[in-house]
Amino acid sequence: MALVAAKKQAVELRARGRTPAELEQALRTWASTPNAQVEEGGELVLAGAGINSTGDESGGKTALILACEQGLVAQVRLLLSKGAAPGQCSNEGPTHSPLYYAEMGRKNGRVSDASDHDKVIHMLKSKGQKLSSTDEEWFRRSDAQGSPPAAGEARGSGQVEGM
Repeated sequence: MALVAAKKQAVELRARGRTPAELEQALRTWASTPNAQVEEGGELVLAGAGINSTGDESGGKTALILACEQGLVAQVRLLLSKGAAPGQCSNEGPTHSPLYYAEMGRKNGRVSDASDHDKVIHMLKSKGQKLSSTDEEWFRRSDAQGSPPAAGEARGSGQVEGM
């Protein structure tokens, strides 16, 4: 018990003087960084970083979306365990779910290999997430056109099936 209290105090000391927006930006940066120390993400959440927050500089993406997009299994696992909303969509431009970004990352061969994206997709689906019909349409059109539809072709409500 004393070890937990000491760790929390150390986290609070490191976070002191940082605004909530700075903590949230640090969390989003951590979530999209391959080989980041997993403990650091947990510490940022303990320090008060809003786990489901989106930022102006992230294109309206949460930390979970950024980790899913990169196929970063450890980050996704930690974020989900700390309460990240698996159905929260991006809030700028065409809105998409974390599952959409994981599927798109696998399709486009992002930083990690396809098996990491598969693990992320499995984690999201185990939380009841499904692609919305609009996201499925994006993938169909993407396959037909060889690229995703234009950014101006916005989606609907930002809600995901399975929420």
